[in-house]
Amino acid sequence: MPDKKPNTRTIELTAGDLTPQGTVACPSDFAGMPAWASHPRIYLHLDDNGQVQCPYCNNIYKLVGSQSSSAQH
Repeated sequence: MPDKKPNTRTIELTAGDLTPQGTVACPSDFAGMPAWASHPRIYLHLDDNGQVQCPYCNNIYKLVGSQSSSAQH
């Protein structure tokens, strides 16, 4: 897991919350961050543990539940 920095929030996501490419956008509605009052929108790739930390705001996005929505064909 990334080092937790001050004012860091952990936002739990499901596979259905990811983009079709398997990324998460930050700022995100999941984090309650209005886009107009935040950093530029970036798309983050989850690591092998299903987590990623935004380099701008330090929020940690964590995948919970099923690791892949494509596992069920």
